[in-house]
Amino acid sequence: MLMHHACMLCNLNQVYRVIRLLDMDELSDRHLVSKVVAFLAEADYSKTNSEIMGETWKLITRETGQEDPYAEIKKRYNRMLLDEEEELRLSVKRSEDPLCGALRLAAAGNQIDFAGSREVRFVMEEVYHRMNGMLAVDDSGQLFKDLKDAKSVLYIGDNCGEIVLDKLFIEEIRKQYPDLSVTYGVRGEPIVNDVTILDVRMTGMERVAEVIENGSGALGTVLSDTSLQFRNVFEKADVIISKGQGNFEVSVNAPTRTFTI
Repeated sequence: MLMHHACMLCNLNQVYRVIRLLDMDELSDRHLVSKVVAFLAEADYSKTNSEIMGETWKLITRETGQEDPYAEIKKRYNRMLLDEEEELRLSVKRSEDPLCGALRLAAAGNQIDFAGSREVRFVMEEVYHRMNGMLAVDDSGQLFKDLKDAKSVLYIGDNCGEIVLDKLFIEEIRKQYPDLSVTYGVRGEPIVNDVTILDVRMTGMERVAEVIENGSGALGTVLSDTSLQFRNVFEKADVIISKGQGNFEVSVNAPTRTFTI
């Protein structure tokens, strides 16, 4: 999915969110905004917004001197979901179909996204509500059929907090398909509130899946910017579960069956 002019708003919103986070003075924020606007004016619209946002983010972190402006927010959302983890696990267990319930939980986690055009309004009660709701587009039957026939799955993570819900879904996948090899992919560098190896360590994801960093600091999964190791895993996986819009934009041409949550 190529860059659209409306995507520029998301890039600019990101600048203003960082300005508020870092409580920057007026002179500094003017300088940063002018730098980003100048960059976007010359941006290559033949690229995806995942690539453009990645370049925008590098500019933001370079100009502010802050490698990971969202570090504390990411910890807060991880803790919020970790505090609910056992209750969420029990809710999955009690549901009529635990695998489907865990899938809907993982989908509900997409609320925790600071890269979009709107502000995050995350309410824990909404997660429980969505676990018992219906998916707007439901390809779960095909996903579960493909998982049954697969030997390996690459689960590409998206954002902080929701990694806990991903973990619960992977637990159910492994229960249902015990011979399946599961790899969980994270970003190679911090960008907005996307998951990195630090989120993995904080949430215990490595206990349920093999973890691989993609070697990239782009928003989403820009294959051309990822490591050879990651691309090998991506290309050889029988099934890819891709979380979020950014991953979807660059995974639609994957060489295997890809499902976006």
